[in-house]
Amino acid sequence: PGPLPVKDGERGIAPFLRGLSHPACGGIWGLLFLLRQPPFFCPSKKVMPMALVLTSGPAQEPLTLADLKAHLRIDSNAEDVLLGSLLLTSRLHIEAALDIALITQTWMLVLDRWPAGAALDIPMSPLQAVTGVRVKASTAATINVPSTSYLVDIASRPPRLVWNGEARPDPGIKAGGIEIDFTAGFGADGASVPAPLKHAILLLTAHWYEHRDPVEIGSAAARIPDAVSDLIQPFRKIRL
Repeated sequence: PGPLPVKDGERGIAPFLRGLSHPACGGIWGLLFLLRQPPFFCPSKKVMPMALVLTSGPAQEPLTLADLKAHLRIDSNAEDVLLGSLLLTSRLHIEAALDIALITQTWMLVLDRWPAGAALDIPMSPLQAVTGVRVKASTAATINVPSTSYLVDIASRPPRLVWNGEARPDPGIKAGGIEIDFTAGFGADGASVPAPLKHAILLLTAHWYEHRDPVEIGSAAARIPDAVSDLIQPFRKIRL
């Protein structure tokens, strides 16, 4: 399949998230489809360009291999590598579908320019902290913005970085001149992750385990189980 077009109004990782929801991703072979897509930060002309870069992934998965094997009633170790890969893929799919991080991880948000207004949405929840804001000058020098210059609203969805009344330093280069480091996730281990999301990972992993053969896009076997969608629905953003 060809690249997914970026829709007007989509920002940040939204085109990438929509790519993960493409029917081709209904099975493990859908990963091959994702690898053929353009960079997920390609914006439309009406959207502020931004990119997300993972700088440190989670130290563990929300569920252990033992949890998964118990759910699938598997006693053998012969398929542990496959099961581990499917577990990782399921976690990534749930995270992408909801704009969330399940286990603590660090990211860098890269912008070309500041948005209009005093607030900047951080496109991932739950936000734990903003750990650094940098602006690149035209001389290639980097300006570290003091934390007293902004407030971090972790309660809103999406979370926000709100400028604290001071003049924002503008980047001196046209692309990628603003970098914001942040930490997101429910916690450091699976005990912090809501139970419905962990169960959704189990169901999705079991679905992909049972449907490993290439399937026709749009077929019943390619669809994500409705039970998975129902479990994650309460965690979706409310769009007004």
